[in-house]
Amino acid sequence: MLASIGALLSMLAVARPAKAADLFDGLAPERAGAELTVVLEDAELACTHDPGEAEVRRCRPLPGALNTLGGAPLHEVEAVFVDELLSQVSVYFAESRFGEVA
Repeated sequence: MLASIGALLSMLAVARPAKAADLFDGLAPERAGAELTVVLEDAELACTHDPGEAEVRRCRPLPGALNTLGGAPLHEVEAVFVDELLSQVSVYFAESRFGEVA
């Protein structure tokens, strides 16, 4: 129970009002290696610590934020920070949307 409350508090501490809709507005490839605090200036993310790896934070966009890529709607986005640095962004599209991205 305490772990759940801690994770919720961590998410709320990072949550901010949504403003950027396109993924490249906040998590563009040139952001790789950027510090979490710098990325949060443009990307509205809710982050939690990975329970298996203390140095890893897994972040997902807030509702309405970073929900498109080049105009194509995204199904899911996850940004992974290791030691507070952006190391990976995973993007998932609905299968029916693959043609819009090509």
